[in-house]
Amino acid sequence: MLNWCWGFISYHGDLFIKAHREQPQNQFEKDRDEILKAIRTAGHQGLTKKQLGQHKRFKSLGGKQRDEIIKVLVNDDLIRVVEGNVSKKRGAKPVTYYPIKLVS
Repeated sequence: MLNWCWGFISYHGDLFIKAHREQPQNQFEKDRDEILKAIRTAGHQGLTKKQLGQHKRFKSLGGKQRDEIIKVLVNDDLIRVVEGNVSKKRGAKPVTYYPIKLVS
């Protein structure tokens, strides 16, 4: 009985510690996790830079902060960035973000 109790408490204690260790520590990490979740939700069709900026949740971040978060996600190999071609001579290239690893 003692071995079962020790195993039970050890197992659930490890789960508790792991869950709290993986929690975002600051606002940047929370925003990063939300953007990654949005890109993963889009799936294989990806999420364009424009669509990301139109999300109500991410409008308040501003373009500069969104770009910083995207850089971190690309450096961590969680997303890939694809630039499209522009038919006009002027204007920004369309950028699409694709998840590298889909989590089900």
